[in-house]
Amino acid sequence: MYDTLNKQAYVALNPPQLAQSLMAARVSLLLATLSSISFLSFVHPDRIQSFSFKGPFKDLDKDEVRDVGPEWTSGGHTQVKKSFVRLTPNRQSKRGHVWNKNAIDSDEFSAIVSFRIHGTSRYVFADGLAIWITHERAHRDGPNHGFLEKYYGVGIVLDTYHNSEYKGAHKDVIIQINDGTKDLETHYKEDVKGCESAYRYHSESEEFDPVYSFSRLQLGIKGNQLIVQMDPKAEGRWQECFKTTLPFSSSWLRQATIGISASTGSLADNHEIISFAAFNQLVDINMNDEDGSVLLHKSSKNDAARLMDQSCDKHCALPILEKLVANLHVELEHRLEEVKEAMEHTIGKLKEKETSNHIKIDAMYEKIQTTLDSKIGEKFHDVRSSLHEKIITKVEGEALVAHAGWRRPFFIIVLLFVGMVGYAYRKYQRLMRTHLL
Repeated sequence: MYDTLNKQAYVALNPPQLAQSLMAARVSLLLATLSSISFLSFVHPDRIQSFSFKGPFKDLDKDEVRDVGPEWTSGGHTQVKKSFVRLTPNRQSKRGHVWNKNAIDSDEFSAIVSFRIHGTSRYVFADGLAIWITHERAHRDGPNHGFLEKYYGVGIVLDTYHNSEYKGAHKDVIIQINDGTKDLETHYKEDVKGCESAYRYHSESEEFDPVYSFSRLQLGIKGNQLIVQMDPKAEGRWQECFKTTLPFSSSWLRQATIGISASTGSLADNHEIISFAAFNQLVDINMNDEDGSVLLHKSSKNDAARLMDQSCDKHCALPILEKLVANLHVELEHRLEEVKEAMEHTIGKLKEKETSNHIKIDAMYEKIQTTLDSKIGEKFHDVRSSLHEKIITKVEGEALVAHAGWRRPFFIIVLLFVGMVGYAYRKYQRLMRTHLL
């Protein structure tokens, strides 16, 4: 029904019918917004389905993991949720990407990217998100917001970190143009091309709403002409950001592929893609289905109050309830992802702490064991030395006692022997005297 209303937004409706239906009231809101535009050029480019995607994402890959679609690859820390694609979570040192498998194969191409960059920090965050139109056949990882430094093509970088290395002032949207020879240092030395745009959201502010808080970027390439426009709060208020002639041939786009990458460093943010709408011609930013869809979506913010209006019958209430349920699913998914990610982060920190504690405990145990072994060895040596000394002393004492014990009887025997010899000698002398007489 919402798609039907998108198309009805561009035709004249009967005023009484607008008053009778809430959906017609939304169309009135859209027409009122567009009526302020002095000149409308009705361009009807064809959407390129193989390059486009939006939620709800229901496709599953061979591993039963949700993916963007058959024409897109994803990698790094990318997580495809039901209503959005998260390239990086709000955590340090993360990289993620999505990349289309096909070459653009046309000299004219345009796209509207709905994205959301947000985080819990109010003042410090990084690094950013980038859209690449290059001659690389597939994503290649590198330090340039998750992509190569050297490539042939153009990059539109949504840089949230105020990098002092750039020549001149920082810009929120930076256009990188590369002929395949430039590294990051070369880009830093060049004048910064791009514009300012307040597209980043503080997710803990009262204004943040995961259903309605997102931003939009439009890029258009025709031959070697590039134009970039921004709608930072997705309000249908496009601002020209940058326009230039690229230093490439007019047919360079035919070989190009398109991809999106994001990265975090020591600072972090959530980098998310809501939708990617690709067209085979340049899109008039003031009048297209994408703008109509966004304005209708924004107008649903007050649907709950409109349900209480007595003029809202069942035909009015049904689409409102359907939209409220759809919005509720989006908000619940976002909130649950916040809780899940916070829990996983906490568990990860606890595991790191546990591992660190185990290492400390093992080191402490080893130190205690070494100390105990040393102390026990020293004590054993002292006890052994003391015992040895005591044994030697005791043995020597007993030896002396034993030595003194056998000398006494020997001395007595010697005395007896001497006495007997002396007695015998005296007896002999007496006998000799008697014989001589």
